[in-house]
Amino acid sequence: MGELLAVGDEAREPSLRLVRWEEYGCNQDGDDLGIPELMAMPSKERSTRLQELRSIDKEQFLDHVCGWLRGMLEHRDPVRDRLTLFWHGFFPTSIRVTLRRYELIRQHRFLRRTALAGFGDLLHGIVRDAAMLGYFDNDSNSKEHPNENFARELLELYSLGEGNYTEVDVREAARCLTGYQGESGHFVLNKDLHDEGEKVLLGQRGNFDGDDLAEILLGQEACARYVSRALLSWFEGSAPTDGRVDSYAAFMREHDYDLAAWIHRLSCDPDFYRDEVIGQRVAGPLEWLVSTSRRLGVSPSPHFLYYGAAFAGQQLYAPPCVTGWDEGEAWITHSSLFQRADLLGALLGLLTIEGHGEDGPGDKVAAFLAQVRGHGLGVPDLAKSLTAAIGSEVGDEACVRWAADNWLGREADIVVLGTTGHRLQEMRKELEATGPLLQHSKANEVLLHCAHTMLSSPIAHLA
Repeated sequence: MGELLAVGDEAREPSLRLVRWEEYGCNQDGDDLGIPELMAMPSKERSTRLQELRSIDKEQFLDHVCGWLRGMLEHRDPVRDRLTLFWHGFFPTSIRVTLRRYELIRQHRFLRRTALAGFGDLLHGIVRDAAMLGYFDNDSNSKEHPNENFARELLELYSLGEGNYTEVDVREAARCLTGYQGESGHFVLNKDLHDEGEKVLLGQRGNFDGDDLAEILLGQEACARYVSRALLSWFEGSAPTDGRVDSYAAFMREHDYDLAAWIHRLSCDPDFYRDEVIGQRVAGPLEWLVSTSRRLGVSPSPHFLYYGAAFAGQQLYAPPCVTGWDEGEAWITHSSLFQRADLLGALLGLLTIEGHGEDGPGDKVAAFLAQVRGHGLGVPDLAKSLTAAIGSEVGDEACVRWAADNWLGREADIVVLGTTGHRLQEMRKELEATGPLLQHSKANEVLLHCAHTMLSSPIAHLA
């Protein structure tokens, strides 16, 4: 585990093209800026130029996210990547609000770089994050007209939790954040808007700013409890006991919010491997897609992962609200299981836009398949994997057992084994695949359908 948590040198991050508001031709609210240079252009030429610049912004965002997803598939830094995904849900922002993706790329780089550092580093960084400040309209937070949006969520959702502050604390926190703005994708402090007066916050008095606010929040016992509870819930997939939260919160305070140390302790904790935890956590769409791909030994394109996760309800940088995504059992509904089954069919090459075109352009599945068309999807050779692992002369039961042991994240029950075995026999009959399965020319087609059956079962979505 020590090797997994080692903080190495980050790969050199490619430079970004900052598309400014004047190049967008509008402000953050979409209001026309009436820029003379643009207004002097013929309408068609102006429209083409604006579209090109906006495309640059969107394309570099997709390139950045896909680079991250490619690293997930290649298992380059799995702990950091899982923590980055967690922090993205903990500190959510959205492409539906932040029109320019530039700020979101910078925020993602910050979250990933700091994912295993200290929560103090994260909190200090997030109060100066251009995307976050814009998301909560903190650009309009001034000493004359305090805006409490960001301050309220900072206390309630990102540090202390409900019941551990007062409305006065929210008001005073908002004053600390006056003048905190994003400008050209970077943090700036507008001193003309900042409140230099004395504040009284959580029992402390002083001329506080945003950095002081972060330190005051970190000094509250409720902060370590809130963060520890959120991490335990996410990693274990169930609500932790108060005693467990107290223990991990004390450890977090003793180690100055060191996240690598906290994760290391969790990984060495025998209770982390108790029966109620192992194989009981419902994986979110992106985690499920990545883990399923790795278990099957397939390499879908990062674009498939990005659009696939969105299809299953987890569009990166577009969580449904300021609390991020509802995790755990909220991921699993009747409709979401069907969506994941369709997604799995596409991953295995069993579901294609050509074979699904009759449903029409309004069909969600067809729309998803159109999005990922041409992004390197192929039919995986599962027969080759099984043959290399267990030979070509084994019986059907051995094939099903090997698949269960290698494709599922937990031990298969008799229902899954029986259903998969039944599906294997159905496909054998349909394809006239007699004799030793792995010696038949139709073996891979049979196994693809078996994989779809097995991995569409409810237990396949547990981690």
